[in-house]
Amino acid sequence: MLFLVSLPFGWGNINFEVTPESGGDSKLVWIILAVVVAVAVAVGLLLAVPRLRRLAADKLRPKARDIWGNLKQVASSPHKLVLLVGGSFAQELLVVMALSVSLRAFGDHLNLPTLYLVVFLAGIIGGISPSPGGMGVVEAGMILGLTAAGVSEADATAAVFIQRLFTSYLPPIWGWITLVWMRKREYL
Repeated sequence: MLFLVSLPFGWGNINFEVTPESGGDSKLVWIILAVVVAVAVAVGLLLAVPRLRRLAADKLRPKARDIWGNLKQVASSPHKLVLLVGGSFAQELLVVMALSVSLRAFGDHLNLPTLYLVVFLAGIIGGISPSPGGMGVVEAGMILGLTAAGVSEADATAAVFIQRLFTSYLPPIWGWITLVWMRKREYL
């Protein structure tokens, strides 16, 4: 929902024109093409070989039943649905505002819809990457998006790493400390 609301406000601020300098971008295009072809071949093999198809179906069927049961439980309680949607909405806005604050620390500014588009699209790219949590890929996507929106590459790099430090890398540390504390007091 946030993406659809942000799209008309932020899309005009992002410049996707790429001017190749020395032909070095052609290697990147070939690498991306090779990855896409490899994924397509893997999916094709998975669907074409009956034994692999059965194995995938046997693994996915129980997970699909669990997901469906959880969805029915959440949908039956409006209070849980509001908490789920509201929490997700607030989390997305806080991540975008953290990026905005880290950009302002370097004297740059972009409006929230543009920042949301950058974060959303980088998250999609990170979601399809094989690295855990999109680590490295999300940062590269955010830096690319910010530079496409007019922020200098140095400022974008610094702002993204500060934002990711406080929203992705440090929370597991104090989460672990809290978990240990709760287990010692037998809250869990």
